[in-house]
Amino acid sequence: MIDQMDAQLDAMVSAWTSTILSNQEDPITQDNMDLLEIDDRKPLESFIKLKELPVPLDSNFVHALKEVLRPGQGHRQGAGASKGTAGLRRPGHPGGDEEML
Repeated sequence: MIDQMDAQLDAMVSAWTSTILSNQEDPITQDNMDLLEIDDRKPLESFIKLKELPVPLDSNFVHALKEVLRPGQGHRQGAGASKGTAGLRRPGHPGGDEEML
């Protein structure tokens, strides 16, 4: 049972990693990367280079990721967090909220 759950978690992390990397190729996302402060951009650049989520996954990485995935938002503070994850779905799955990052 635990081994099965561990395998499912590994598959989920792999799918999220793939989806986030795919989202990083979007021109709007790339433009938003340029708007981040250098300290915020470094963890994302490292993630893109290594193709692995950082361990531990800290709040700075999550915040920077939400900022770059917010279409048309740039680096504005105070916008709703749900907009930042609206496009994160498992590849090939239109899915509902349970499929989101």
